Amino acid sequence: MTVDEAELQRCIAALRRVGTVVKDNQGRIAMVGAKYMSAQVKPAIPQGSKVHKRYSTGKLVRRLRAPKGMGTVVATYMPGNLARSIRAMKFNRAKTKAYVGAKLAKGKSGGIFSGARVDGYYLHMVDGGRKFVNAAEGATPGTYRVMIHEWQKLIQAQNNNVP
Repeated sequence: MTVDEAELQRCIAALRRVGTVVKDNQGRIAMVGAKYMSAQVKPAIPQGSKVHKRYSTGKLVRRLRAPKGMGTVVATYMPGNLARSIRAMKFNRAKTKAYVGAKLAKGKSGGIFSGARVDGYYLHMVDGGRKFVNAAEGATPGTYRVMIHEWQKLIQAQNNNVP
């Protein structure tokens, strides 16, 4: 059985088309998975019951920290700030990847953090970040399922478009 030249060219063109479709959708599908994982991780993040404040305290002497109460209040964190800061993020340098983590405050990192304004700089300080890591590890199989389903939909759409 021989393959004629026209059939071979048609197969090569179809493979190239699929390659560009995969390249174009890689980041989008990664973001779908990251959004699923962030939704699964948020409930596992501990939520405090009281307002926390961050102080700007200078040192008394070279290595001694200033006593509690000295300094000025720089930031006020309302309960639930950390869970609200967990987001799916896409960075320009990582074209095919998406990340799940705490969104940090842009620009000025002071003020009152409540509602949509969040700053999760202290994620690693809460239980050493273990609750976040454990929740992310637990959500990994579901994230894979969501991403595989998206890839299967994309492949099915490409199968329907092959002449």
